[in-house]
Amino acid sequence: MREKSSKIYINVIAALIIIIFFAAFFTYQLHENAQESIFNTMTEISHQSVKVVQKEVEKNQHVMANIAASLYADNEKDPMQIIAQLRVLDDLNGFKRMGVILDNHEGYASDDSQFLLNDEQLQRFEKAQHGIISISDNLLDLVDQQPVTLYTAPIEYKDGTQYVLFGTYAAQTYQPLLSVTTFDGQGFSVIMKQDGSQIIGSANQEGTCEQNFYDEILSLSKDNQSTVDELKQAISAGQSGFTSYACKKDIRYIYYEPLAVNDWYLLSIIPNVVITKSIGKTVTLAYSMLALCLIVLAYSLLRVIFIDRRHRRMLERIAWVDTVTDFDSFEKFKMDASKKLDNDSSLYAMIALNINKFQYINDLFGYEEGNRVLKKVAQCLVQRLGRNEYFARIQADHFIVLLTYSDTAQLSLRILDIMNSIQDVVSSTEGEMQYQIQMNAGVYLITDHHEQINTMIDCAALALRKDFQKKYEACAFYDDALREQIFKNKEIEDLFLPALKNQQFSVVYQPKYNVQTQRYEGSEALVRWYYKEDCMISPAYFVPIFERNGSIIELDEYVLTQVCAQLRSWLDAGYELTPVSVNASQLHLYRVDFFTSYMEIIDRYQIPHELIEIEMTETALYENEAKASEILNQFRHAGIKILLDDFGSGYSSITLLRNMPIDELKIDKKMLNDLLVSDKARQILAGVIVLAKTIELKVTVEGVEAYDEYEAVSLMGIDKIQGFYCARPMKADEYEKRYLIKA
Repeated sequence: MREKSSKIYINVIAALIIIIFFAAFFTYQLHENAQESIFNTMTEISHQSVKVVQKEVEKNQHVMANIAASLYADNEKDPMQIIAQLRVLDDLNGFKRMGVILDNHEGYASDDSQFLLNDEQLQRFEKAQHGIISISDNLLDLVDQQPVTLYTAPIEYKDGTQYVLFGTYAAQTYQPLLSVTTFDGQGFSVIMKQDGSQIIGSANQEGTCEQNFYDEILSLSKDNQSTVDELKQAISAGQSGFTSYACKKDIRYIYYEPLAVNDWYLLSIIPNVVITKSIGKTVTLAYSMLALCLIVLAYSLLRVIFIDRRHRRMLERIAWVDTVTDFDSFEKFKMDASKKLDNDSSLYAMIALNINKFQYINDLFGYEEGNRVLKKVAQCLVQRLGRNEYFARIQADHFIVLLTYSDTAQLSLRILDIMNSIQDVVSSTEGEMQYQIQMNAGVYLITDHHEQINTMIDCAALALRKDFQKKYEACAFYDDALREQIFKNKEIEDLFLPALKNQQFSVVYQPKYNVQTQRYEGSEALVRWYYKEDCMISPAYFVPIFERNGSIIELDEYVLTQVCAQLRSWLDAGYELTPVSVNASQLHLYRVDFFTSYMEIIDRYQIPHELIEIEMTETALYENEAKASEILNQFRHAGIKILLDDFGSGYSSITLLRNMPIDELKIDKKMLNDLLVSDKARQILAGVIVLAKTIELKVTVEGVEAYDEYEAVSLMGIDKIQGFYCARPMKADEYEKRYLIKA
């Protein structure tokens, strides 16, 4: 018995040693693999950031060269005339200010400042004086002492006169180019010179107040001297690579890469906690399994085997099965996809799928209904995928799919087919839960099968952030141009709240002309964004972005508030008023408080309800018929008319005219395109007008810009026209002066 017990004891000790050894080895391998994966991701992010910064500098230099060439071609030497031209161009091209240095060293700037350069200041323009377009390192702005870079270009006139064109560019303008990062925002980037002087850092940069990066890391620890020496040597040699330095009780890793701008370098930096965090859960699981083995081994080795198998199956389900869909988890997907790509040379693409506005399903119908939708999506994907294809839910309503393909055209059609099948199956028309889902896809074509899976997924997710302005634009492919567009869109998103706070959004009014009474009657309120003086961001650019991120709801309510405040002012002044129509995004139809919030604003200013009209597009109403009909009937019962905007630009469903509580039809300009040259186009338009009149709808034609168009549509029995022919959008004071009369 003792001999048997001794054998069990020895076997237990031996098994324990083996388990500890493999646990330690497994942890070590996890750390090494995580470090390699993160370093690869850092390298990719740095490469992309270098490209973006280089393109920005090249763009600015190209702008300077073009302006200099234009001034040369005009042979314009009068500094005041030059400044008048530059004053229009500096904001449009992103420069803080622009100016010119004459051959007598006098300087003139677009902010009306004049100065005489001393010998030290002339050195900044030395390259331009020798005929070279250049960019300086960081300088302090002579006006506000903020860091700027100085772009210079020569203007060499035909008579030998030489001026220098300059433009100052705020150093912080480069910051958004470094703002897109992974690692949950814990990584940051720095642009510096070879001597360590910092040009700019990303918005989330952490560090001391040192302006020199070498001094900064030396201030953190004396042990960093070897890192500084290594970094200086590598940068002097124009090399790229990795190094690390101590920061308090942590370690930070650096990837450095040269920029093709002066002697600038880009440094991407992450703390060691990023690596440890990436393996923390797995290490914890490994230690939990070790503790479990210790308890079980106390009974017997046979019992250990039995219990270990049972627990392994349970843990595998936790690790490999998604709790919502009951299909493969995201971790299982990454493992299977990586294995497949390592052993298969076929063409593969990584697809990121997203349910557009999924949050509204949770908000309106509850999380149980939201989970039902996610399960149905997963079931549809299972039915549509082949043997060597995989999918998983990443989080919330975001799915990732690995597909094979033969060419991009076939791939696009297949992705659209998959999304359409999901939309057909998942959309609900039962009882009160009536909604239609719409999906978007981001596509990354895999060219290197050994690339990190996380990098592939990130690229597909990045493509998914494209602005899908039209229904048929539901699939976007990843490329550098898309990445740059996303940078620009993110900048617009970040500017929204400050712009709203600073009242950069203005409301203008476009009058409507009644062809029956031959009088102006009513207007449409339109929003304009004046980012800077004489610098307007087009609604065609910012509205789709705000539609995507939901900010359009706040902007619409801002416009309604401004309109109501203006109407109140006119009413108090004794003017006779006609209705003003305001546009409402389709996102409002997903709000339970759409009606109450709008009525609160209208009643706050005590505006008669007949003076407010709401315009909604046919696309918005088509996609949400049931909900739209319910909400819009509330407005009609309150005495507010509903206008169907942009009719003819999208679906043009006749059922909308029959079922929706619509008072007026606004025909889109697209239906006028062939009006004067095509009998068919005239017949179609005339038929639409007759139909509208038959069901007692008022008809307004938008986009009328010429007398011929006005004459043609006025003979068809329409009520109103709107367009440049009768009036352009104008500010409230001009509208008041031209079209309002005292009661």
